[in-house]
This record gives sequence, C-alpha cells and structure tokens, in this order.
Amino acid sequence: MKCAIIDYGTGTIQSVHNAISTLGHSVYRSRSDDFDQADVVIFPGQGAFGPAMAALNAMGIRDSLKAYIQSGRPFIGICLGFQLLFDGSDESPGTQGLCVKQGHFKLFSGAGLSVPHMGWNALAAPETPSVLSAFEGHYFYFVHSFYLPVPDTPIPGMVMSNYGGHFISAIATSTQLMVQFHPEKSGESGLQLLELFLKGVA
Repeated sequence: MKCAIIDYGTGTIQSVHNAISTLGHSVYRSRSDDFDQADVVIFPGQGAFGPAMAALNAMGIRDSLKAYIQSGRPFIGICLGFQLLFDGSDESPGTQGLCVKQGHFKLFSGAGLSVPHMGWNALAAPETPSVLSAFEGHYFYFVHSFYLPVPDTPIPGMVMSNYGGHFISAIATSTQLMVQFHPEKSGESGLQLLELFLKGVA
C-alpha cells in the first residue's frame, strides 16, 4: 500500500516511516494536502499541542486533513496525532484541535504518579469490534503527559489503559486507527497491529 506520513515538524516521523517500510509498504512524507495520492494517511507526532496546531495551520492543511478524516477514509493517528483529533488540551489552553472527535486532554496528576507516563502499558479491549480486539492484554509503549478521560458515554471503538486511573488509549473503526501509544516503538505487538490494520483496509 502507498502510505503518506504527514510531516509537520514533530518527532517520531522517521521511526514510523521505518516501521511501515519494514512491513513492505511504500511510504512518502507529505507537507501538502495531496491525500488523494495515498491509500492511507498517517498522522504521527511527538511534541506540544499548541505548536503542532500552529504548524498545521501554517502548512494550510488543517481543513483538508479534517475533511479527509471525517470522510472515514483509511487513516492512522499516533500519539500527538491522536490528541490533535480532539477539541483541545490543558497543555495549550485556548488552542482548538481538529475537533474530529469530542474530548479534552487533561494532565496526569496524583500522588506518586510520574509525569510523563513513559513506558509499557496494557490495552483493555475485551469486546472491541475492531482490530484492537486481537490485542487485549498486549503491552504497548507510551510517552505522554496528557490523557483523554473516559466519558460517561463510551466512544465507539475505544479501548482503555490504566495509569493512575483509566484513560482512553486507542479508538478504531474498520478504516481508521487512532492510538495514544507508539506502535512503531512497541516491538512485535506494534508491528502486528499496524500490519493487521493495513491488511484490513487494503
């Protein structure tokens, strides 16, 4: 498959590129809204919410990226590329995200809780009707200081992890995979997740 990685100046782009290439797919980096040229658009990231949104605005791709995701076309969002899909974050008060999904990120806090949350954590996905259901109890690698609280009304396709309390660690549909963790840094489980998803949308 032909995969486009959105290059908006954040970290982890090379590791995502390497993981997708390892799986045998073609990959290119994009700084424009040439989404129609790709089979899958990948939105990775590691950094701060506000500067990342400013970068998308400066590149002129904010609205087209939002429209692409809302269309339900094949898409992967990773870490900061997961957070930016939502309304906002306490990291950058007053900065609006893409608002594809409803939710606001909060800073981890609590006695004895190290911030950022950095390390391996399991997925709770016992009844998820998506590719994530195959990874119940599997461990993935996280690096983040802000989390998406679990809402009173569950988001379709969501799975959770626990760090000082439950938070949403991923959301998936048949064509879109959105994860707080880094599959590209999660060893065999991460590569298996990416490969199963890409096979599903091929």
